[in-house]
Amino acid sequence: MSGPALGVISQAIKLWLKSICSQLQHLDLKLQGSLWRLLQGHLAGATVRARGVVFQDLALEQVELSSEPIDLDVGALLKGQPLQLRQSFSVRGWVQFSESGLTGCLQSPALAEFRAELSDVLLCGQPLQHLEIQADKVLLHCALAAPVPCQCVLENG
Repeated sequence: MSGPALGVISQAIKLWLKSICSQLQHLDLKLQGSLWRLLQGHLAGATVRARGVVFQDLALEQVELSSEPIDLDVGALLKGQPLQLRQSFSVRGWVQFSESGLTGCLQSPALAEFRAELSDVLLCGQPLQHLEIQADKVLLHCALAAPVPCQCVLENG
């Protein structure tokens, strides 16, 4: 980040991020670029690191995200319109869940359909009570049966 003006913009973005998260214990935001390039609508990228995040009932222990360059339509701002992107951009990163956070997420109303499908497919229709994260697997627990081990594979793209 270059100069105090980008620092002010960074603080405004941090306030916005805090307003859309129901919990945000630690947040570090870095904007890459210069004020001059930003006024032209170009930002070299942004990096976000956060801990203790709850966003839309999704509890995340840690988050780290980095963006590609961002092109903004700053002309819209001058006309009193909301800031808009000129084009979409990619964001890469990772998130880390805790056992209790993931269990809480699965209990949220937003994931009721997913939880029901998980219960039907993996627990023979028994309701999911909680899950347990081990080094190489996730154990799903229900009231009437032994835990069901599941291996999750997450792939890029």
